[in-house]
Amino acid sequence: MFRSCTILLTLLISVTAMAEGVIVNRAPLDAQVANYFAQQGIRLQPGQYWYDAHTGAWGFEGGPTVGVTYPGLPVSAPLPADISGGGSGIFINGREIHPSEAVALRNYFGQAIPGRYWLNAAGVGGYEGGPALFNLAPMFSNRGGGNRGLGHNGRGGSVISDGTTSGFISSDPSHGISVTCGPDGGCIY
Repeated sequence: MFRSCTILLTLLISVTAMAEGVIVNRAPLDAQVANYFAQQGIRLQPGQYWYDAHTGAWGFEGGPTVGVTYPGLPVSAPLPADISGGGSGIFINGREIHPSEAVALRNYFGQAIPGRYWLNAAGVGGYEGGPALFNLAPMFSNRGGGNRGLGHNGRGGSVISDGTTSGFISSDPSHGISVTCGPDGGCIY
């Protein structure tokens, strides 16, 4: 009994310590959510982050998207509109994207129309409250030579896409966590 209580207390202290200094969407990450991340093999570093639960996109407060992780993580704080610094007039899932992200959209599409949009983890999106109108997944695919698709290796894993289906594969072989999202927005974990 004493040993079980000691193990439980040690686990609680380590999870609480992991949550300290981690701010997501301007709210401290609570120990319960930190425990969820620990169970998923996600190691958290102290800092101020934003996270879009619809797409899995994340970044540092005041900045653009840095990476993509799992969509739908149990972060309870809503995504603030100005968390990326503002200035673009383009809102995706409520977040005004960073000006560098607007430049990337302009470079790809030839224009980036200010407005309010929704976007899912597969890269499919449209105007808020409206139907799907575009797919951003091809924006990141290799151009020319057929449908070769996207492959981006980053810290924590790889993001892949063929233009219609997108996925994330963890780089940690001990966890083997992955997610694949189809063009309808449905995801398989």
